[in-house]
Amino acid sequence: MTQLRNENLFAFDKSSQVEVLAASGPGFQIELIKSLDDVDTQSVLSISREYPELQHNSQFSPANIRQLFNYPKTFPVLARLNGRPVACIIGVPLEQFNKESWVKCDKHWGDGSTVYTQYELILPRYRRQNYHQVLGKMYINFLSKRGYQYVTGHRQSGSVSALSERVEVVHEFENWQNSYRSYEYFRINIG
Repeated sequence: MTQLRNENLFAFDKSSQVEVLAASGPGFQIELIKSLDDVDTQSVLSISREYPELQHNSQFSPANIRQLFNYPKTFPVLARLNGRPVACIIGVPLEQFNKESWVKCDKHWGDGSTVYTQYELILPRYRRQNYHQVLGKMYINFLSKRGYQYVTGHRQSGSVSALSERVEVVHEFENWQNSYRSYEYFRINIG
């Protein structure tokens, strides 16, 4: 007799597949996420809810989040404290934005040397601690070891200079993606 099983045909990994990039202190580690499980997906979605500008972003939905956490096409790096995600950075090779007009302002577009930082998220209660700084340093170190020379991104105008002394503003965009705000496209040399 055949035993019937109640399986979800669309189930994902039972646990996230990760590569630990660094660990320090009690229960804190930085991980490269190679595949994301349902529990961590919900945690990352909870972090994203702290950012009102992402509430209308269709990429941060349960249906699409695995496209962002899609190593090796993307570089999702996560900070975990006592087993729970508290911050993440998602980088994407610049060439994957070939349909975006803004990418043409980068002289390194097309040479495979640049990763665009698409998202940087942290739970508000951890912003005053250095978790986000450690995460950023490990993200840059990870990319540098893989041969990338530049990290880029967009930030609201006037806030880029706080990132690093190595930051270069490449271009300023008025009314960035119909936000009625000016954003600067920046580049950091990590090579």
